[in-house]
Amino acid sequence: MNLLEKYNIQKVEIMCEKHGKQVVSSFDIGREHCIGKCVYCKEEDAVKRVNVELTRMRTETALGAIPSRFRVKSLNEFETSDQEARKEALEACWAVHHGELSNLILLGCTGAGKTHLLTSTVMEALRNGKSARYITEDDLFKELKKPRGLYASDCDVVTSYSSYDLLAIDNIGRGKHTEYRDTDLFSIIDKRYDAMRQTMLASSLTVQELSLYYDDALLRRLTEDGRIIELKNKYAG
Repeated sequence: MNLLEKYNIQKVEIMCEKHGKQVVSSFDIGREHCIGKCVYCKEEDAVKRVNVELTRMRTETALGAIPSRFRVKSLNEFETSDQEARKEALEACWAVHHGELSNLILLGCTGAGKTHLLTSTVMEALRNGKSARYITEDDLFKELKKPRGLYASDCDVVTSYSSYDLLAIDNIGRGKHTEYRDTDLFSIIDKRYDAMRQTMLASSLTVQELSLYYDDALLRRLTEDGRIIELKNKYAG
């Protein structure tokens, strides 16, 4: 007895609600007679499973990039009572989260609470099913400078960081100012600007220093439908 006879394999017609009439296989397993699924539905289900897995992996990578001390913090616990600028910064982060603000630049000294706000906004986005990533400027450029495989390039990294719904880049301006850095960061910001994706930056530079560190074209893209907020004092939270 061959397999066709053993399992009673036959071709039958089914009506798929989505794709119409389809020819599939039917077969016996034990005492059950099974009818195959629409091939197009099977392909779509496989793509969905792959996308779910890719999203899970991307979310794990994004959470892993957030420093451990900030993974337990949230926007709700950011203290605002002692400084009006902190209240403005917190409101702006919520505006980013709700899609009411495209770009946000937070400036202030070390310890002002900038990283808390950036990482918490990223985690809020991840919890709501968005793709989001926190990274320091230095780590971003280290990633851009890593040796690539035969078919990979810096363009792949630029494309990757251009694709997040929300990208938060911390410690802007700490590294050496070079044309190489300017070109790559401009490419990322420009692609995100064209795609209307949200970007957050944080820096210890003043507004004047920031305008000297980056050219006018880059800053214009970030401040269009965006805000710059200066946090003057240190924050203990």
